[in-house]
Amino acid sequence: MTMARLALFTLVIVTCVGVSYSERDFMDPLVNCLPSQQPEKLTTKKKEVLEPLIKEGWATIEKGTKLHKKYTFEEFADAFSFMTKVALKAEAVCHHPNWTNTYKTVEVILFTWGKGGITMSDVELAKFMDDAAVIFLKRNVEPKRISSI
Repeated sequence: MTMARLALFTLVIVTCVGVSYSERDFMDPLVNCLPSQQPEKLTTKKKEVLEPLIKEGWATIEKGTKLHKKYTFEEFADAFSFMTKVALKAEAVCHHPNWTNTYKTVEVILFTWGKGGITMSDVELAKFMDDAAVIFLKRNVEPKRISSI
């Protein structure tokens, strides 16, 4: 793309949106995370905090440096809703999961890259994810179907 085309493209985008993402959302913690502290990597002594997570289906992988869990929902909309809820929390606390979504399955890996392992931020996000998953795993209502799309 030539510089002239790039400049025109940028002008069109900024004109359509109004202001850039970073200008508009710089101080909004739901959109632009603002880390308040750097968590420390869990030591062997502190890893007992992982026991409740392991009872809830989490596993440590890669020599205990990462947390892993797979959630399977009733349908895609539940999986996507779960991911949306977690994404908003993750952005607010500035700690983001590595995850994949295939239809109704969400697979999650948590670790703190900058610390080379699991921190309390990972533990707290894992607990939040388990709490959020309950909302979408145990639905008592039949979803409304749209007859035509």
